[in-house]
Amino acid sequence: MGSLFYFPSNNDIMKASTLLFTFVCCLAFLSCSSQPTKNKEESQPTKNRKKENSILWEISGKGLTQKSYLLGTHHIVNYHFLDSIPQFQSIINNVDAIAVEHDGEAFAKSALQAFFEAKNNKIPSHVFMPEGVKSDCSIYASEEEYYYVDRFIREYKKEQNAANFNHEELRPIYTMMILQSYYRFMGMMERTFDSSLPVNFVQMDKGIEDEARKRKKRLLYLETLEDRSDEKEDSLYIDTCNLTRQSRLLYLTCKNLASQKENKRKAVKTAQTHTNKQIELYKNGEIDSLYKSVETMASLPSDISDDYQRKGLYNMVSGRNKKWIPVIKSNIQECPCLIAVGAGHLPGKEGLINLIRKEGYTVKPVDIYEK
Repeated sequence: MGSLFYFPSNNDIMKASTLLFTFVCCLAFLSCSSQPTKNKEESQPTKNRKKENSILWEISGKGLTQKSYLLGTHHIVNYHFLDSIPQFQSIINNVDAIAVEHDGEAFAKSALQAFFEAKNNKIPSHVFMPEGVKSDCSIYASEEEYYYVDRFIREYKKEQNAANFNHEELRPIYTMMILQSYYRFMGMMERTFDSSLPVNFVQMDKGIEDEARKRKKRLLYLETLEDRSDEKEDSLYIDTCNLTRQSRLLYLTCKNLASQKENKRKAVKTAQTHTNKQIELYKNGEIDSLYKSVETMASLPSDISDDYQRKGLYNMVSGRNKKWIPVIKSNIQECPCLIAVGAGHLPGKEGLINLIRKEGYTVKPVDIYEK
């Protein structure tokens, strides 16, 4: 896959922004344009919280000779926030292995794959229109929708570094993926070079990953890129999904992207407000409220919601949690581990806290505010 991508040569810059895509799902309307900002109290957790609603949990029992730990991370909070947690340094010193969700750099590249495939003229054969059919006005619900999409794509092709592809030859849903990938890539570059990033900013999951290597801990990935996607199912969906429905998804995506561009300042301010609220919930240890906040953000409009999208949303959190349990079990039985995953994976009936308890382990919150 590496040959499909040509990222800027400054690897450190790319690494610093890699995991900002963890909240991104390849579905219409699920892009997050928020960014971390300076905060005088960034290194100080707020003490207005409930002990039972922590971001750090202790795992014991069921024959474990040493305790393991479950840490809920926030993908856009500075890694150095963890310096304010008294127990963190002790835990990371004493565990033998550190587990994170996945290889963040590889995942970021996969989120941009459709754009770079188009840019390098290496588009998969299964995303082309059926023989003798074009993605033209005939497959759209109305001429208005077709001409709106056509105009949007023509304007997109004038933008810096845009991929020059013939959208009439591609199934509409793949054109949608190319556009989404492109604007994610450009958004990432804008965030990377934004002067509001704290000088010492390190993305939290990447910081933990780097710390594992620095301390020569065994680094574990709970999943691979193959676990995150089902290419056979995706290609089947692209091949069988009604073309008019696909064109509707593309039209809605173009409208959403146009709205973001036209109201960029307002959109950034709104996203920033939402992000700041999430960060506040995280630092308070209110993972239940944070989980509900993310669920609300991920809700799909009714006119594009179907079984495929619902399954996609399920697979983003609950489905992955269940797949992680065997990996977590086998490793905590072998040695003390720190399992660091997005905080949204911890709470709820199908959250890791409950699933690990169902396996017979004792999972207790750690009060990160006690010295």
